Amino acid sequence: MISFRALFRTLIVAAALPCAAIGCNSAPDPVLTCASPLHVGGAFNPATPGYVVSFRDGVDTPVEAARLADRYGFTIDRVSRGTGGFAANFDDDVREQLRCEPSILYLEHNSPIVID
Repeated sequence: MISFRALFRTLIVAAALPCAAIGCNSAPDPVLTCASPLHVGGAFNPATPGYVVSFRDGVDTPVEAARLADRYGFTIDRVSRGTGGFAANFDDDVREQLRCEPSILYLEHNSPIVID
């Protein structure tokens, strides 16, 4: 049986493959200093502001979330051990810095969840 976390990560990676193949970010970003900044998924929705961040396997979620919040000066809304990440509101400058954090697997805009 596949876990929700594994399925979600598979979907995120599959969604990113077309960009990796054709080079969606072919122009260098002068603000970022890392070689491969993460793509920020989703789109801003005023009904659900903020971001969802997921860590790579093996990362201690609460410890790493607290370290990042302390380093970049934001407040965590919630931590999820089940999905290995957290939700938080932070500004564009923090988002750009988080794109280069090696512990982060993906970063996306928060969005509403609809269950039928």
